[in-house]
Amino acid sequence: MDERIAIATQAVIQIRDSRTGKLITALTGHDEGITSLAWAPDGKRIASTSWDGTARIWDVATKKVVATLKLPHDDRKICWSPDGTRLAIIGNRDVEIWNIEDRKLELQYQDGDQIHAIAWSPGGQFIATSGWGHQITIWHASTGETALVLTGHTSPVTSLCWNPSGTRLASGSEDQVVRIWDINSRGELLSLRGHT
Repeated sequence: MDERIAIATQAVIQIRDSRTGKLITALTGHDEGITSLAWAPDGKRIASTSWDGTARIWDVATKKVVATLKLPHDDRKICWSPDGTRLAIIGNRDVEIWNIEDRKLELQYQDGDQIHAIAWSPGGQFIATSGWGHQITIWHASTGETALVLTGHTSPVTSLCWNPSGTRLASGSEDQVVRIWDINSRGELLSLRGHT
C-alpha cells in the first residue's frame, strides 16, 4: 500500500509520508499556484495543473517533468484514465482528453455549465462531470457524446467519485447532500444528509 500523499503549496508539490507527515521530496517547476493534482494509476507519476496555464506530468522518483501541456485556460482540474495513458482536464465549460505519450489533444467537448468536478470511471468508458448546473453529466470517454444526465441536487455539485466496479457514482453538493447514483438503472439509489 502506498503511504505517500501529494500536497500543493503555491507552486510546489510536496510528497509526504501519510503516517508521519514527513516531507519525502518536493517537485518544483510551475511558475504560479497549482490548481489540481492527481496521482497516476501506476503511483510513479503525478499530474498537476497551474495558474501558469500548463499541465505537467512529473516522474516522482527523478523529480523531473516528463511532459508539459500548454492549456488555453489556467483554472483547471485533472484526472487520469484508468490505464494511465490519457488525462482528462477541465476548465470553465471544456473537457479535454489528452494523450500523454504524444502530448496531443485527442478530444474536446463542452458542457452547458461551468464544470467543477471530474471523475473517470474505473473501466475507462465514461467520464463524469458536474458543476454549477446542479446536474451530473456522464460522457462516453472515447467520443464525448452524452451517455446520461443525472438530476436531483439543488445546488452546485462539487465532487464526484466512482465505486470500484463503475456501477455507482457518489456526488457531493453545496446542497449538503451526498447522493449515490446507480448507473445501470440511471437513477438515484440513496441520499445521505448530515453535512451543515
